[in-house]
Amino acid sequence: MRAMLHQLAPSLLLLALAAPQGGPATPENLERSMSACESGDLAPDAVISACSALVRFEQFGPDDEAATDFDLARAWQLKGDYGRAIAWYGRALARKPDFAWAHYDRGLAEYGERDYLSALRDDGAAIRLDPADPNAFNNLGITLYALKDDDRAIADFAEAIRLAPGQSGPYYNRALAWSRKGDTDRALADLDKAVKLGPDDADVFQRRAAVHFDRGEFVQAISDCDAAVRLRPDDADEFTLRGAARLREGDKTGAIADFTRALDIDPDDADVLDRRGMTLDQQGDHDQAIADYDRAIVLNPTDALAYNNRGIAYDDMGDHVRAIADYSRAVTLDPPNASALGNRCLARAESGEDLKPALADCNESLRLKPGEEDVLNARGLVNLRLGEFENAIDDFDSALAGGARPAAIFGRGLARLRQGDAAGGNTDIAAAKASDPGIVAVFAGFGLAP
Repeated sequence: MRAMLHQLAPSLLLLALAAPQGGPATPENLERSMSACESGDLAPDAVISACSALVRFEQFGPDDEAATDFDLARAWQLKGDYGRAIAWYGRALARKPDFAWAHYDRGLAEYGERDYLSALRDDGAAIRLDPADPNAFNNLGITLYALKDDDRAIADFAEAIRLAPGQSGPYYNRALAWSRKGDTDRALADLDKAVKLGPDDADVFQRRAAVHFDRGEFVQAISDCDAAVRLRPDDADEFTLRGAARLREGDKTGAIADFTRALDIDPDDADVLDRRGMTLDQQGDHDQAIADYDRAIVLNPTDALAYNNRGIAYDDMGDHVRAIADYSRAVTLDPPNASALGNRCLARAESGEDLKPALADCNESLRLKPGEEDVLNARGLVNLRLGEFENAIDDFDSALAGGARPAAIFGRGLARLRQGDAAGGNTDIAAAKASDPGIVAVFAGFGLAP
């Protein structure tokens, strides 16, 4: 989730000093330290140094001391040291329990630490102290979203919208919750509103593109990715998503170009290497596809998908030995893996070796994903080689339930011929050849002919 957390609260360092306590009211550099401590422009280290000097001085009133602790906490938070930030916010709140902004910002730090229950308490305290703050409701919604309490998150985002209808952030965040609940209509309505309110926000366009993608609206997804790319041309995610949408639209060349641009930005993204490898393999560039999978596996040695897809590339090159080795590795890394099992079954069926283990692979794959047509076709080929012609015909029939598949028709024709059904077999063979003239050569490569 892209947490649209609002800016940290402004510095609250008060400039009224307590009465002197046995010494001068200020050190020589007190005024400079105070100015630096409350500065919103200095680097966090400079603010920490200045605030720490004021903490050591110890001659302020309680409100000033709380404000100094607050500014010091905020500086640590900006450095990403949430633990120290939380400790200093706690010190500020010990001095001033009704310090709403300290609760607000400590909630952000606790969220950064993934201590969502503590963040929830501070978000709630901030709201109790300032019930008209839309940002506090937005932050509470974000925390509830992290806790997967989508209904309550939506209610808090709605309150943030009621209090500040011109802010895009709560609409964006509510869209995330609607999406996770499966209500993409409401998600899109919120994202449309967020786009109107924040037309220069690349994240909003990217998120709307993702919702369109999930709905199968790939043209709209590409359009939103185009907008995101114009606004943020150096972010790999927009190119990756657009490449995926282009691939679904059949634009493999455009998809490869987008995946390549994403890898130019982030060359160590194993997922994008997998995607480009798959697309290159579909384009017939098996060597480059394997090179991408090799790189993905180096980056992530437990990437079962890369092994499975590299196996497909090896299969496409006719190298069943390497293909089976990769499918086996995928099965080991990600059990149970219906895809890798089905692919290993097909590779064994095509090679004509290990037919009993091949049958077991197909059976297990179909148990995991019943009705998978490619696996039914593979099992039909196994049964054909095993001489189980009736079972082969049943499998090919099932594979053909989703539509004409020349391999299944040709395989069924071979099974029928071997059963002695010359008329039925020859009819199937002729139909398969008419649909795909190259099918005879494919089966000849398996050592099978009419």
